[in-house]
Amino acid sequence: MDIAPLHQDRHQDLRDFLERCWIETYTDEIGADLAKALVEHTIKDDVGFLLPGDGEEAFACYDENRIVASIIRKVVSNHIYVWGFYVAPELQRHGLGTRFLCHVIDGINPDFPVEVSVLKASKGAMAFYKKLGFREIADEPYQLFENKTLPAMIMQAPVSTIFQNCRSSDDK
Repeated sequence: MDIAPLHQDRHQDLRDFLERCWIETYTDEIGADLAKALVEHTIKDDVGFLLPGDGEEAFACYDENRIVASIIRKVVSNHIYVWGFYVAPELQRHGLGTRFLCHVIDGINPDFPVEVSVLKASKGAMAFYKKLGFREIADEPYQLFENKTLPAMIMQAPVSTIFQNCRSSDDK
């Protein structure tokens, strides 16, 4: 597997990857109609709005040129914000997400907190972040699209805690 910055010429590949992940992940959690509406309203044409603006960096993990994981990060002041973090469902629970996140935050001040917003319905994502030492900070409504929100949780963990838990995961 190779990890590299995501280039604009791969937007359609990322869109296809996210659509597959969202349908497979969210159908059981929020229902098929809402999962399809999420895709339709969020990434129907392009994923450009998700991708790097000022100071944002997108990364993908590739398996033989196929995107199998994605993440976007932005360092602001002394925080790191991440979003768009998905791993292909068939590759989940094999350590890829942990290794990918650790790669993306490598070299950043170990005292900086990493922050993510997670849909509460995403039980697997909540468990993943907790395993890496993220703590629940605050509830927030996550706006899927106009007039539709779902409950979400803001979670944080210092870079140093994530790396410590990455190493302990590697030892198992």
